[in-house]
Amino acid sequence: YNAGGNVGGVIVFSNSAVGTDANTLAEVDAVNSPLTNLFTSSVTIQRPAALAATMAFNPPNADTGQTISLTLTLTNTGDATILNVRPNPVGGNNPFEQGSGGSASHVTGPLPVPPTTLVGGAAVTYTWTYLASSTGTLQFTLNAAGTDINTGQEVGLAAVSNLGNIDLPVALAASASVSPTTVSSGFPAT
Repeated sequence: YNAGGNVGGVIVFSNSAVGTDANTLAEVDAVNSPLTNLFTSSVTIQRPAALAATMAFNPPNADTGQTISLTLTLTNTGDATILNVRPNPVGGNNPFEQGSGGSASHVTGPLPVPPTTLVGGAAVTYTWTYLASSTGTLQFTLNAAGTDINTGQEVGLAAVSNLGNIDLPVALAASASVSPTTVSSGFPAT
C-alpha cells in the first residue's frame, strides 16, 4: 500500500479471516477469535519536512564601526522531523555578503552552534554579529539544509536578508570666535 497526498493522519489497517476447524468442521472467524487484535495495525502519515526562512540584519542603516546583528529563523513547516538542520553559508563559514560597496567583518556566530533537530512546526533562530566596515549597501545570502527523518532526503532552501545601508558616522564640528578680541568695558563684542 502506498500512501500519498498533502495531509497527514493515521491509517488503520485491519482484516478478517474465515475458515473451518479441521477437527470439528465448525466455522471459525477472526471476529470471534481471541487473536483478533493481531489483525489490526496502524501507521502515522506525516507531511514531508519543509523549511521556511526569514533572515534580517539590524539595524538596517548602520554607521561604519557599528555592530550589526544578523538573524536567520528556520521553521519546519511539515510534519516530519528534520535532522541536522544547519545554515550552509555560500562561499565560506559565514553568510555571504553582497551589495554595492558595503561590507562588514564577522565577529561571532552562528549561535546556537548548528546542527539542530526540528520537529514539525518548530523553529530555530541563528544569530551572527558583524562590525560594519565600509560604506554602501549590504545584503546577506546563505543556504540552509537538513534531512527528512522519514525519507532520508535533504530538505533545503536559500535565504536572503533585507538590503541595508552602511554610512560614515555623522561628525559634528563646532567652533567659536569673538571679534574684536579686546574691548573696553561697556563696548560690544561679537
